[in-house]
Amino acid sequence: MKSHHIQTTKTARYYTLGELNNSTNEIVFVFHGYAQLAKEFIQNFSNINTTNRFIIAPEGLNKFYVKGFRGNVGASWMTKEDRENEINDYLNFLNNIYSEYSSQISNSIKITLFGFSQGSATASRWFVNSNFNNAELILWGSFIPPDIAYDKLRAKHKTKIKIVIGDEDQFISEDRIKSGEEILMRENINYELIKYPGKHNVQPGLFNELKLF
Repeated sequence: MKSHHIQTTKTARYYTLGELNNSTNEIVFVFHGYAQLAKEFIQNFSNINTTNRFIIAPEGLNKFYVKGFRGNVGASWMTKEDRENEINDYLNFLNNIYSEYSSQISNSIKITLFGFSQGSATASRWFVNSNFNNAELILWGSFIPPDIAYDKLRAKHKTKIKIVIGDEDQFISEDRIKSGEEILMRENINYELIKYPGKHNVQPGLFNELKLF
């Protein structure tokens, strides 16, 4: 038996809040977690949807029924199966979204990537493979994925990474936080660890308090 790969066209989906115009000074890409959908996830950011901010929520290319064979549908960014190709596929997808607006994006516009849970890995990988000049990376409920290209991340020395973890997050233990910080310090990555009272879910009411945007 031989494994084969072929590139094919797929129709992907994303949602937006606000408009990209002459008054825009920040574009926020928001990446949902496992088994979520972009149209629901983007609602978390309605309270930061100002006339100066344009919000884009891409959706994972792989959709499935969350429970059983019917009912609610979720999406994921990748699995362990054929992972390198899945990563390349979603990076191409994100680059295509950016290209849709690139002619309207000046160097003065700030780019913020906000990833939640599994979406944090997606945001991180796209971030290190991008040419963004004025960017920020916010990871909620996750750390940088261990296979990231830290040399590329260090090259973005003007960027400060914000890592937001709930003190009751059922998926991230204190040991995981400790090991995650040790890696970032060893790799000389500029980051800020922010803790909040809560579990593994995005809490829009804390955005201002935590000074994320």
